[in-house]
Amino acid sequence: MTVEHSPLDGHAKKQQQQQQEEAIRQVINQLKEITGVEDPAILSQALEASRTVSGNYDLTHAISMLVEEDGGPSVSQVGTRPQVAGDGAAAAPGSHPGAATSPQKRPAKVIDLTGEGDDLQKAIALSLQEQQVAGVSAEEQDISRALEQSLGGKRKRGAENWLDPINPNDRRRQGDWPVGIKNVGNTCWFSAVIQSLYHLPMFRRLVLAFEPLQASVRDGRPLQEQRSVGLMLELRALFALLAASRRKYVNPGRALELLRDAFVGTAGGAGGSQGPNNQQLQHQQQQPQQQLSQQQQQPQQQQDVSEFTHKLLEWLEDAFQLAHCASPGSIPRMEQTNPMLDLFYGRFRCEGENEGRHFSREEAFGQYPLQVNGFSDIHDSLEAATTSLEPESASTTSPRRLGQETWFTKLPPVLVFELSRFRFNQQINKPEKIHHRLDFPELLYMDRYMEYNKNITRSKREEVRRLKAERERLRRQLDKYIQYGSGPKRVPLQDVLQYTLEFVESKASQQKNEEAEMGSPSSSLGLCSPGSSPPDEGLSRGGSPRNMNDGPCPRHVAEPELRLLQSCLRRWQSEVEHDVKELQDSMSRIDATIRDIYTEPSLLQVPYRLHAVLVHEGQAASGHYWAFVYCPHRSAWLKFNDVTVNEVTWADLLHDSVGGHHCTSAYCLLYVDRNNRDLFDGAKDSELELPPDLAQYVEADNAAFRAELEKWDRDHSDKSTGAASSGNDIVVTPVQPQQVHYPLERLR
Repeated sequence: MTVEHSPLDGHAKKQQQQQQEEAIRQVINQLKEITGVEDPAILSQALEASRTVSGNYDLTHAISMLVEEDGGPSVSQVGTRPQVAGDGAAAAPGSHPGAATSPQKRPAKVIDLTGEGDDLQKAIALSLQEQQVAGVSAEEQDISRALEQSLGGKRKRGAENWLDPINPNDRRRQGDWPVGIKNVGNTCWFSAVIQSLYHLPMFRRLVLAFEPLQASVRDGRPLQEQRSVGLMLELRALFALLAASRRKYVNPGRALELLRDAFVGTAGGAGGSQGPNNQQLQHQQQQPQQQLSQQQQQPQQQQDVSEFTHKLLEWLEDAFQLAHCASPGSIPRMEQTNPMLDLFYGRFRCEGENEGRHFSREEAFGQYPLQVNGFSDIHDSLEAATTSLEPESASTTSPRRLGQETWFTKLPPVLVFELSRFRFNQQINKPEKIHHRLDFPELLYMDRYMEYNKNITRSKREEVRRLKAERERLRRQLDKYIQYGSGPKRVPLQDVLQYTLEFVESKASQQKNEEAEMGSPSSSLGLCSPGSSPPDEGLSRGGSPRNMNDGPCPRHVAEPELRLLQSCLRRWQSEVEHDVKELQDSMSRIDATIRDIYTEPSLLQVPYRLHAVLVHEGQAASGHYWAFVYCPHRSAWLKFNDVTVNEVTWADLLHDSVGGHHCTSAYCLLYVDRNNRDLFDGAKDSELELPPDLAQYVEADNAAFRAELEKWDRDHSDKSTGAASSGNDIVVTPVQPQQVHYPLERLR
């Protein structure tokens, strides 16, 4: 008698194995995000070493091995996790025998949390006490949030601990490759914003061409206006270095000091929001080890970059406004003459009905906020932001409703979208990051949101609403096939029919197997082993099935009944497959219609090209910032990550920007008017003509850098010659780069 196994058994095992492998990959990615360790082999080894006797993975132990102190056991030294009664967290770093004498070294990029091991382990153990995974299965968002909150501000990503290379040749700019910006005291957000603005040719020209005021004019102005002008002067100097410096990266320390002072001066004002804290913006004058010690004393709060960008543009606007004034008592020019307003600010009109009364008002806007949660792409979010139909208030029971539409009357050349990726979670009483996926195109058409297109847009929106309602009806109908059943566990109807058909056909298969066994030589001869019972004796005595390994099958079914059931089930199965395919095809056609409904030529006249994507990696309480910027002259996307500038593909950009599958996502999008050629038809950096004061400043800085290079080459050439003759070891003394300050005094 043969035993038949359902083909679903192997499929279920394979599916379960795939799910387990995917879960393990997700946890490894989480470990990579949190600890900064890049080597997949080390991460896998740490995870495997954290496996307990029951087969679960202890993420606390895995993290402890990756963030341990110097001299502690490396991942490769821990073969299996020691099983200690009551072991709720990993042992303190360095407590394993033989740790100090091990010849193995920690992997590069392992993060040092010296002196914080106990608190870290307690925090992680507390956050993970209900998140222990059986075969690694848990919600990625919950794991990420718990681990990130446990680590808090202790998380280091290498940039904060990064030191200048001793050899100045490693700090030399390669040709006309873009210049990076050094991360001074956890200010990667500054680099991301400045690089995205600098690589707007029109903005760069405006800043470099700014004419400073005479000291006699500036001294009579309020302190805030003087700060705005000072910031503009420092920004000019920084832009000049980004354009013509021979260094691979530049130090923005002076500009950051002015930003710190400006935020301190505006903090606590009416309506003012919290800006960068002093510790983040403090220009580091201490030794690197002292800086690191201060950073480890308390968690760093992430700067609200949207607020910083808003304030920066506001200060630059004030600087240009002040530059247009001939004296303290003069009248400023019209608002439209301010280049910052012309470049970044547009106007929209809100209109609708409230309690039966029509209203219409026009307002100016700069950075436009968009919600992320609950939307699939930027158009979905824009549609929700520009149309609303909701109750007049949350407490009213009146049937009166407030309907409002927003139409753009004038779009700025540079369109800035703020993506709301942070919210306050009332349940945990802490802010958290929204990792929801939000797609955005490289070319964004804004025609449907313009006021002069509101009639055609309204008709399109009504058609979209009708199509979505029809699609929802089809989806509910499809769910009746996909989620079939009346109990809590629903299965596809196609599978139900297939399983029933297999059950019916198992009777015929069993009969064939029995006939085959009866026709075998051993059956025909009636051979039995000595002392064994006849084949049917066990069944006659106990009344139990002859072979417990046989699958379930109908006990009593006639041949005509069997053929009828097979015919009906196969016909019903074919009908269900046809209905499901028809529903799916109808939904696909509706999706295509909705997707292409705004593609008619009249709605493709206002194209905006994606210029920059500002990215945040991490959670609400910690993380790292960088920027993707499109370079028209190179026809390529560049990633500006502090001092590092790399060319990336569009696929790389999307992977790190859309969100949805890890802790990295975009929080700000900069689009530029593709029809405005002046925006990005500027000269290359190497072809820029700097004003005389900036040219002198850059030349002085380049001369100092050349002198540093020559001194390094000369010293090491002499030492190499001496070492060859004496055979003694060479002791290299680090040469600190000279600081060249922007000559503000000359402009006063």
